[in-house]
Amino acid sequence: MKKRILALAAALTMCLAIAPLAAYAAGETVTLQMENLFAYGAQPEVSIFEITNVIGEGEPYQVSTWQLGDETESIWDEYNEEWFEQPVVVAVDIDVPHYLTAGAASVTLRENRTDINNFNIFVNVDGDWEMYAMSMSKDYGLGSGEVIWENLDPPEQGSSMWLVPDGAGFTLTEPGFYRIDGNGGGAGSLNSAFYISVEAANGEAEPPTPPPTSQTVSPTAATVLVDGTATAFEAYNIDGYNFFKLRDLAHAIDGSGKQFSVGWDGDANAISLTSGQPYEIVGGEMEQGDGADKAASPTTSTVFLDGRELSLTAYNIGGNNFFRLRDLMSALDIGVTWDGETSTIGIDTSISYSE
Repeated sequence: MKKRILALAAALTMCLAIAPLAAYAAGETVTLQMENLFAYGAQPEVSIFEITNVIGEGEPYQVSTWQLGDETESIWDEYNEEWFEQPVVVAVDIDVPHYLTAGAASVTLRENRTDINNFNIFVNVDGDWEMYAMSMSKDYGLGSGEVIWENLDPPEQGSSMWLVPDGAGFTLTEPGFYRIDGNGGGAGSLNSAFYISVEAANGEAEPPTPPPTSQTVSPTAATVLVDGTATAFEAYNIDGYNFFKLRDLAHAIDGSGKQFSVGWDGDANAISLTSGQPYEIVGGEMEQGDGADKAASPTTSTVFLDGRELSLTAYNIGGNNFFRLRDLMSALDIGVTWDGETSTIGIDTSISYSE
């Protein structure tokens, strides 16, 4: 036990080495040499990557990893029945490279010396990192991004015992700002990380936000109970989810323990929700639709709850904002139930939200 812990502690070294960077010609292939950011055991020293179509180096970005701190802590060794001192592992942020590419970028792991067993690829969407693709996505179903995987057999069998072989890699075909993580087999250890900005055809590193697209949506046929009382809403089914008018929901639960107010800032195009506050009627609440299909386009308004920005799926239908019911109820911690036999939606302010 003691030897194993001490060996692990001694192996928790963190350093980063990259090849010298210079000005690049369009379409140049660069070599990146990267040591383990968080090593387990007596790992080899460096993995070597090649990245194509590089036209320059962007501002470095940070990743979070671990290293040994200056302080120690006392650990009880049950096997030898004695205390020993072990360095404290601390979280650190380090700068890692960021490459700019002209169009599609290919990443090839020429030499896998740091026991990388899969790639996690994240894309930055409005400031948030979202899973874009994973080298074992064939088994795990993670990510749906446009990625061309090369020579990844056997890693796509989905077992951590399989390493990404030399010469394996992938090509990013869609414009965007990506983070590439090379992970090892131990507790999700981060062996390598770097960033790639794939330029769009117009020369921008991050593609512009596409304009809202309109689609035709149909009214929801389900019955709705609010705290046990049948309540008629104008609601629509979009991609299998039920969308309700925001002000209708605020009006329907007003006076309950989960009531909330709705504010609007036209200059900032922002909706503000305040939990626990009574709803102020503005007119038009609970009006029924005509039962016909409608055109719906994504809402561009920002939504805040008690000053905190929310990430909600919403559509503008007939000049009103309709929100996915479960998104909103989750944010407000309001219970939602579904009875498939009677096609009944239950909104229950006396219970907390549960998936």
